[in-house]
Amino acid sequence: MSVRYAGAEAGLFASLDDFCRRVDLHVLNRRVVESLIKANAMASLGSMGALLDALDAALENGARHQRDVAAGQSTLFDLFALPADSGTAFLDGGDEIPRRERLRWEKELIGLYLSDHPLRDIEAELPEYVTAYTGDLAEEADQAKVTVGGIVQSSRRVITRAGSTMLVATLEDLQGSVEVVVFPKVFEQTGPAWATDAIVLVAGRVDRRDEAAQILCEAVWSWDDAVRMGPVPFGTERDRLLGGRNGRGYSNGRREPVPVEATVPVAVAVEEPALVAVGGVEPAEEPPAPLDAVPLQAAPAGSSATVSVSIGDEVPTERLLGAIESVKGALIGRPGPLPVVLTISVAGATRQVRLPDRVAWDDRLSEAVQRAAGVPISVELQSTAEERLA
Repeated sequence: MSVRYAGAEAGLFASLDDFCRRVDLHVLNRRVVESLIKANAMASLGSMGALLDALDAALENGARHQRDVAAGQSTLFDLFALPADSGTAFLDGGDEIPRRERLRWEKELIGLYLSDHPLRDIEAELPEYVTAYTGDLAEEADQAKVTVGGIVQSSRRVITRAGSTMLVATLEDLQGSVEVVVFPKVFEQTGPAWATDAIVLVAGRVDRRDEAAQILCEAVWSWDDAVRMGPVPFGTERDRLLGGRNGRGYSNGRREPVPVEATVPVAVAVEEPALVAVGGVEPAEEPPAPLDAVPLQAAPAGSSATVSVSIGDEVPTERLLGAIESVKGALIGRPGPLPVVLTISVAGATRQVRLPDRVAWDDRLSEAVQRAAGVPISVELQSTAEERLA
């Protein structure tokens, strides 16, 4: 393994100290290096906990070394530099980072769960509580009643013309994601349930007004509350609470309803939130909408296509982070009306994520993104009807 010090040949980093001595610390400051560690991009140099513990000392030593080199002074480290075949100084130990915290960092820094998924721990139990997954919604009829479970990926508040507050949340399960529309009356009672990263069960109706399926929420439970009830009492309680309102229950045919004595509240009442602007537009400037309207859509009218970006299965995990960041960088420079869906394969499972930036399609977009990624990748324009988040 070759190692580069000041003026020497470039090569792989041998340790965290080596990294901090060789990179330009005016560009890669502490926040950047910490983000690289949390995104698992420096796993070859040590465990995440050990690298975070040693980071401050390594940065201090690296900055001192670079000042000495700039002043023309050699250091003992230069005199006794590691030979090319001496191997890597792997840092181990340190506080173990909880799995859920590591996954939260991945989602925060990369935009998706890369190494695992928070729902993997409940994967075996989930079928006892849900009637559909996001991958099944394409086959569900309009207004079909479903119960889905997942993690709240994000949410935004929307103000109706009447001044009521509603919510649009993105719910993600192991097959993909779906938008959940929470109308004012339901949101008034369920506000605390929609915290980002919360694992919830949502009962509602499939709505196909805008081609891609949404769920119109009628009730929500936290996963922990549902598990405390158990699958059979949960299904019975859900049907009891919603059957009267909707004329029929949500039974999925897997179990016979049984009576339960105690009920678990579906929601906790909260104060009406303050009015907020949506998408940078003040509420007074929003177009008219009926009471309890569907949320104002960010996508322009008439948009009927999606840009699909797929990274090849053969791309090693350690190169995915760099490829994803390069793809996002290439897309930012081409703003437009079309949503972008990224498809990758991680740990034997295919995952699709809707990227935050929208783009304009032309014949050169595919070539530009492929060139920026530096790995096998396909970029194509798909009609909305063909899009399937699996």
